[in-house]
Amino acid sequence: MLSTLLLLIFLFYAAGLAYFYFGQRSLIYYPQPGAFVYQDHAFDVTIDGINLRGWVLNEGCDSVLFYFGGNNENIQMNISRFERWFPQYTVYLVNYRGYGKSEGAPTETALFHDALCLYDRFAEKYNRVGVIGRSLGSGVACHVASMRRVDKLALITPYDSINNVGKNKYWFMPVQLLLQDKFESWKKADKITASTIVFTAQGDDVIPNARTENLLRFFKQTKPRVIELEDTTHGLIMNHARFAVRIKDFFE
Repeated sequence: MLSTLLLLIFLFYAAGLAYFYFGQRSLIYYPQPGAFVYQDHAFDVTIDGINLRGWVLNEGCDSVLFYFGGNNENIQMNISRFERWFPQYTVYLVNYRGYGKSEGAPTETALFHDALCLYDRFAEKYNRVGVIGRSLGSGVACHVASMRRVDKLALITPYDSINNVGKNKYWFMPVQLLLQDKFESWKKADKITASTIVFTAQGDDVIPNARTENLLRFFKQTKPRVIELEDTTHGLIMNHARFAVRIKDFFE
C-alpha cells in the first residue's frame, strides 16, 4: 500500500514537472489580442522576416522614448496618456512577438533581439534616449540599457530575475533547472549607466518587493531613485495619481 502511494505521488510530481517544462512559456507570456487598433499612430517594422505592429507618438521630437510592457498588457491602452505625459518625446510602443497584431511567438531571446533592433533602427537620429520597462518589460529595458546608450531609464515593478520570481511561486519545483527564459536582470544592472527611477507597488502580489530590492543591489554605475506607491497593486500602479506626476517629472 505504501509503495503504491509513493509511486502515485512520484507520477503526479513527474507529471507536474512535465507540464511546467513544456508549458512554461504559457505561464510567462499572456499575449493580448490586436483589438481596438489606433490606426492614426500605427506602424509596422520587420525584423528578421517577422512583422511587428506598433504605434509611434509625438513624431518630430528631439528625444525618443521606448516602452516595453508587461506580460499580459495591452500596450495600446497607453497611447492617449503617453501622448500627454511625454510631449517632448517621440514614443515607440511596439507589441512583442505574438502580441496584438505582431507575428511570431515570444521568447526571452526574441524579445531581447527585437528590442535592440528597434533601438538600432530608430534611436540614432535623436539627441536623448529614454526607456521604460514595466514588469516583464523591465527585463527587456535592463537588457537594452546595459547594451546601448540610454540617458533615462524607468523600471516599473522590476525583478532581479524571472527565475527567482518562479522559485518563490513554485518553491516545490526545481525551477532553475527547468526554466528556459530566465530574464536575469541582476546580471545586467552593473552595466547600466542611465539615470534610473524605480517604481514599486506596496500591495504588489506578483513581483515580491524582495525581488526588486535584490535587483537594486547590483546597480554599480548609477544609483536608482526608488518610489514606493501605497494603496495600489501590481496591475494598477500606472493608474496611481502620484505615478503620473513622478514619471513625467523624471522625463522632463
